[in-house]
Amino acid sequence: MPYVSKQFGTHESSYGNMGIPPHDHLKNTYTGSNITTVEYFRGGQQDAGKLVARLELTYDGAGNLLTVTRTD
Repeated sequence: MPYVSKQFGTHESSYGNMGIPPHDHLKNTYTGSNITTVEYFRGGQQDAGKLVARLELTYDGAGNLLTVTRTD
């Protein structure tokens, strides 16, 4: 059953709470040992495909995860 995400439009409920659509590849960016960005791509080879979603992760001074925000 679809739902409407006020920020990202209509998505199938199977996409989960972050509304990340189907994707073929993902790319993680690290700062030290912490993942700071996750980019999801569809089509193409690796990150040459279309960017369909991006998550930004923040951490406190001890390296504990604080927030996960979808920015794209």
